[in-house]
Amino acid sequence: MTYIKNNPPQAATDLAGGVNGYTPSYPQHATDQLLFLLLDRISAWLLGYAYGDFRETVSPRCRMLADMMALTVYASAIAPVPMSFGTLGEDLPARRMLDAAASLIPGCHVRMCPASRPTAHTDISTDATDKLTAQIAELPLLPALAVSDRGTAATLRRDIIADAEERRAHILSNGKQPAQVVHSVARIAGVRWPRVSELLLKFGTPLSNCANGKEATRG
Repeated sequence: MTYIKNNPPQAATDLAGGVNGYTPSYPQHATDQLLFLLLDRISAWLLGYAYGDFRETVSPRCRMLADMMALTVYASAIAPVPMSFGTLGEDLPARRMLDAAASLIPGCHVRMCPASRPTAHTDISTDATDKLTAQIAELPLLPALAVSDRGTAATLRRDIIADAEERRAHILSNGKQPAQVVHSVARIAGVRWPRVSELLLKFGTPLSNCANGKEATRG
């Protein structure tokens, strides 16, 4: 099991009945065209990593899941979003999307859980030399993380961080709690993204109850 994790786990299967009718929209006029296109680029990149050239054939639910992760990835560049996505390893495309999304969040916590209820945990970390080696290796060794001309994980990660830094003051002016950050990003991007934020907050951890990074649990 692979998680993209910032705080409490929440399986994506909670969405089963909620988004099958989701229809992504690609408008001529977005509230902020640049942010809309960046979020859309992240979502398409996640789908491309999981499905390659078949990314346009996926279900509306799969597109929504990619959109939800894309919004979470971007919002996490402003403030850590206290929710997680999880899947069983046998769901290969979902696992690939999670792996790709995790590679875009520098502070993401990633777990491998061979059992549903692990009784022990081992922290996996590499030293400074290994991290430098990985930086050198990232471009030539991760062709699967490149979709067309969208770039590698490193390129997209840098673009997200740079854009988020430029917008940080504007986004945080609407509130600093995680739910407020998510809503603010979605509102600025416009079009389908406010709907994505609604579903993210509805089916995920109740972020409105998470202030200053404190955890919340579902009843």
